[in-house]
Amino acid sequence: MPAGAPDGLAMDIEGGVWVAAYGGGEVVRFRPNGAIDRRIKMPALKATTLVFGGPGLQDLYISTGDNAEEPSRGGSIYRMRSDIPGMPVPKTRL
Repeated sequence: MPAGAPDGLAMDIEGGVWVAAYGGGEVVRFRPNGAIDRRIKMPALKATTLVFGGPGLQDLYISTGDNAEEPSRGGSIYRMRSDIPGMPVPKTRL
């Protein structure tokens, strides 16, 4: 990790791994070969987890443990549109 500690992660259909950097204030995408492909700065330092959702799994939802723009809000959920769709996750049967 270039900054912070790895926390939650999600995979996309190209085999990329998106990692929330807790304490690093960003989301990092790693290519299947381990190379860093993208670093997306967040308006919070404590990115905790992320998940793909929405139409075509192209919305990336990121939760945080703080909010640098408005500290009184505490943790927040952010959404960004991804040009790479997320990997579908099979439903669980209980």
